[in-house]
Amino acid sequence: MEQAILTSSAILAYVLLTQYGRRRFSWRTWLPAVAGIPIAAAVYLSRAPTHRYDVYLYLVAAAAGCGFGALASATTGVERDAGAGRLYTRCGPAFAATWAVATGTRVAFIWALQDAPWFAHTAGPFLRDHQIGRSAIAAAFVLMAVIMYGLRFAVIAVRARQMPRRGALRRGGNPGPPPADRQPVSRAL
Repeated sequence: MEQAILTSSAILAYVLLTQYGRRRFSWRTWLPAVAGIPIAAAVYLSRAPTHRYDVYLYLVAAAAGCGFGALASATTGVERDAGAGRLYTRCGPAFAATWAVATGTRVAFIWALQDAPWFAHTAGPFLRDHQIGRSAIAAAFVLMAVIMYGLRFAVIAVRARQMPRRGALRRGGNPGPPPADRQPVSRAL
């Protein structure tokens, strides 16, 4: 239980310390996480059990990661600084709550297995009968967090790519008419 709390707290602290508030979005700031997290996950998940029901558990964890990732993406704004043209992300309490619920789910699940008799008597036999062990459960939660983080990064990268470039916006936030060579053809012709 202590390891679950420590690991979940470390993940939550890392995400909040590096993402919460208004943060500059650049490849230099994201590259360590974009490269490091998949490598660490691949090393960790390469030792994960791959029995039939373990794989089903991983699919459920991946779906949960997509759901939490979509929520984290929806609670993250992307903006361009008008003066310098730099991209920024903005995350607030809803973002923090999404990550707290995602990491808290792991702690609550492990706590319920160990200390809540009604849950242990229900889930315990299921896990035993389907031969789902601790290492598969741990790998599922790691997979959920990696997919959540990766999906959010992908959505932010797409949004950032779609933002107008520096100097493209005119006064009042209007990009203005398209250049002369891209004007629509008149219907009168």
